[in-house]
Amino acid sequence: MSDPENSAGLLIVCHGSPRLAANDGFVALVGRIADRLGVPNVLPAFFSLVRPDIPDQVAELDSRGVRRIVLMPYFLFAGQHVSVDIPNILHECRERHPNVQIEMLATLENDPELETVVVERLMPLIAASAALSAKAN
Repeated sequence: MSDPENSAGLLIVCHGSPRLAANDGFVALVGRIADRLGVPNVLPAFFSLVRPDIPDQVAELDSRGVRRIVLMPYFLFAGQHVSVDIPNILHECRERHPNVQIEMLATLENDPELETVVVERLMPLIAASAALSAKAN
């Protein structure tokens, strides 16, 4: 019998980079997210260039008894990788792990909270620019 706490898992997927520091930063981000969510089985995965990749992490979660995996693409837009490549990888994962239900969430595209973060980051720049313009007049 599967442990109910291990019955679901979350993969957060980014592209992957030849720069080790970028990959380490992503792994750390996923660790912080996992801590904030307070649930087990939240893992990072890379689409390309580095490991652990999506199939590695699906196999890992399956070995832990996870029966439902939700994949969140940490991508801004639904380009080729999100629309075609990752779904193809997930199809292969489903064939290799038929006892695991795998679903994929939407990208961060059009998330109003993300827009808020961008606006809040830019507001001090706009305010400083306006102050400089007022001082020049």
